[in-house]
Amino acid sequence: MNILTFDIEEWFHILDNASTRTEADWSRYESRIHRNMDRIFQLLDETNSRATFFCLGWVADKHPDVIRRIDAAGYEIATHSYAHQLAYEQTPAEFQADLVRSIKHLQDLTGKKIRSYRAPGFSIKEYNRWVFPILVEQGIEVDVVGGTSIGGVIAALVASDRPYEQVLAVARREFLRNPTGDFNLLPLISLIRGRRMKNIIDGATRDLFGGTTPDIEDLWKGYFCVAANYSKARQDVLRHGPLAKLIRAGVSIPGALPPVVHNGDLLCDGGTFNNFPVDVMRGLRGVGRVIGVDLAPGPARRIEFDEVPSPWALLRDRLRPRSKRHFRLPTLATYLLNVTILVSSSQQRRAKQQTDVYLHPPLLRVGMLQWSRFDSIVRQGHAYATQVLGKAATGGSPAPP
Repeated sequence: MNILTFDIEEWFHILDNASTRTEADWSRYESRIHRNMDRIFQLLDETNSRATFFCLGWVADKHPDVIRRIDAAGYEIATHSYAHQLAYEQTPAEFQADLVRSIKHLQDLTGKKIRSYRAPGFSIKEYNRWVFPILVEQGIEVDVVGGTSIGGVIAALVASDRPYEQVLAVARREFLRNPTGDFNLLPLISLIRGRRMKNIIDGATRDLFGGTTPDIEDLWKGYFCVAANYSKARQDVLRHGPLAKLIRAGVSIPGALPPVVHNGDLLCDGGTFNNFPVDVMRGLRGVGRVIGVDLAPGPARRIEFDEVPSPWALLRDRLRPRSKRHFRLPTLATYLLNVTILVSSSQQRRAKQQTDVYLHPPLLRVGMLQWSRFDSIVRQGHAYATQVLGKAATGGSPAPP
């Protein structure tokens, strides 16, 4: 959906005037929609702007040329209901019938799926949340992304709703700067200073938002990230506040990166509580199909020696080519992170069952904090997701065994 949107309705579709509330009244009034559409198209052409048009099904029914003109110009078309009635004054059956009627008229004219809906008069409230299952059932999409740790970072990039090429370029540039490369000479609270991570996240969010410092509320898709609240020993689902700071809180691996102070509390990597927050996504209103991307490592190798070698022996071993190493042990950073998420990882199977499509890409030859492997990760993830989503689309198993 575009930033700029228009509600395409007649001037007499007024909700707070008793004489224009019903469809039967509208035939008494002069139509002005064509002259108003001419002005809109002229302004869009002069400013080279894109827009989404939320169109009444009634307009599609009475003035199909208006809808065809919008579609022919390449603008996105969404629905604004059929008869411009307040959703909270309708029964569920009335709401569904109105929605289906609107979608049918618009799709018949354009041949394109209608994916978005705007309620007349902001009429979706807490007490008529029953509309959301109906919207999802009729194919209206509610885009929400979220995650824990690096999942929260990637979700924020997606939620910026910028073009894929721009997002990928920003991510590649920043990740290749090695966000965790500034080690602490005096590790009183963390092994890594975290200054480089802060600068990278701050810079990436500013780039994606035209030089501004955005809040989570400024994202164009629904978004959350999960952090562990050290001060209160709980999981915090972060949906409001400074975006860059809260992303950083969600990736602050205990012991590796310094915690983040927010509202008087210390926050750190949310994997301590919930490394695969499918349950959080499921709990959000309006969410239909859930696609889960699980980056947890695969089954652990059996350790073939009886004692952990000395530091010098480990150092000598790690100077050898990978294929000739004797001791298959995690790095310190990998060990610290995985210890913090052991409880969370033990709940992965239950979380997996809550997904509609489960993605667990086998990232070959990619270790923890190996930022230089960015392009390889993208290639492997794309190939794997294409395969799994292709199976799901053709009715095959959405997740590999």
